[in-house]
Amino acid sequence: MDERRHSHRRACLPWCGVAAIAALALVAGQAPARAASEVQGDPTDMRLRVENASTEEALQALASSFGLVYSLPANSGRTLTGTYSGTLRQVLARILDRTDYILKISDGTVEVVVLGPSGGSSVVSASQPVVPKNIAPA
Repeated sequence: MDERRHSHRRACLPWCGVAAIAALALVAGQAPARAASEVQGDPTDMRLRVENASTEEALQALASSFGLVYSLPANSGRTLTGTYSGTLRQVLARILDRTDYILKISDGTVEVVVLGPSGGSSVVSASQPVVPKNIAPA
């Protein structure tokens, strides 16, 4: 009976070590990188500092600080790390780089509609008139 207990313990040692290592690797692999964002200033002179933040998290930080309204498709954007400074419009252009979006500024409200990854077209602000280049003046 005593021999059975010792042989069971010896057989378990290699598997117990493997199980412990696997459990540690699983826990370490699931630990997400912490996203952080900080907004300072006002819409005319601001600074957005982000670390491992998604585009949505960056937009949410701006929404919390300036009342920005935004919408974006699921799983869009990229991970942002850095400091973006300038006007709100300049910061939005930088964090939404390589993205098609519509920016509407009216009555003190800023609305951003993210369409998706850029397809090569330029972004046009709804607050500026668009004049086609191929039409001659009348």
